[in-house]
Amino acid sequence: MPQLNRIALTILTSVVLCLSATTMARADTIAFTGSRDTVNGPPAAPNISRCGSPAPPNLLVTLTGTGTSNLGSFAASDSHCTNVATGNVSNGQFAWDFGGGNSLLGTFLGTATLPPVLGVAPFSETFTVTGGTGLFGGAGGLLLATGTLSFNPNGTVNTHADFRGTINTVPEPATLLLLGTGLAGVAARALKRKGK
Repeated sequence: MPQLNRIALTILTSVVLCLSATTMARADTIAFTGSRDTVNGPPAAPNISRCGSPAPPNLLVTLTGTGTSNLGSFAASDSHCTNVATGNVSNGQFAWDFGGGNSLLGTFLGTATLPPVLGVAPFSETFTVTGGTGLFGGAGGLLLATGTLSFNPNGTVNTHADFRGTINTVPEPATLLLLGTGLAGVAARALKRKGK
């Protein structure tokens, strides 16, 4: 009977350690700084289903570009509705691919100062991270962006944005399972040694 009590105590200890490790590893807050550039983005176009009417002034902007950050380089795909009369940016969606199955996803809104002066308009936007894949699975956070829109004579646009903010990541379930299995193995080995 004392042997059974030791086994039960060891299992209970392993479960408590796993649960406390899960709580401790629940979320990491990561400071994010970076920038994103797009070149020769297509002109804004009507999209009544996403941006509403009338079109114009409500138009859809779709941009692809590249970015660099303290978390690595990324390929950026952004789209949003803009009111070309007021400069309001709404219904924005972004996907940033860091490679290796790691991406950040989310929404954004903001404003651009229009009309542009000498072809350049400053903007500010708030990006809300709503998820991701790989290392960023289940991520959340808030990023603030400031930058410029440069309007080209051919109707395309170049953008530059600087980002700062925080991202909260949640460990993948597989990582937690691996941690729990390891702790259970350590407990079983300790029990086996005591039994000798």
